[in-house]
Amino acid sequence: EMDKAKQGGDRPTPRSSTAMAAINEHRLVAFGGTQDEDDDDDMESEFLDEMNFYDTKTNRWFPAVVKTPFF
Repeated sequence: EMDKAKQGGDRPTPRSSTAMAAINEHRLVAFGGTQDEDDDDDMESEFLDEMNFYDTKTNRWFPAVVKTPFF
């Protein structure tokens, strides 16, 4: 039986269809996804472009900070 790890940090909102990849031994990067709202007659999807990191050693989320290149 597996135990559910308690996650900390700045967790991203719940979503589906997120792309996720390992970038080293203990860090994952998650990008994008969709948030779906479904009522009886219609379904709307919001496509997300956020990038977040997850550290598997500390069980913490944190947002990626992308800086504009300086020219």
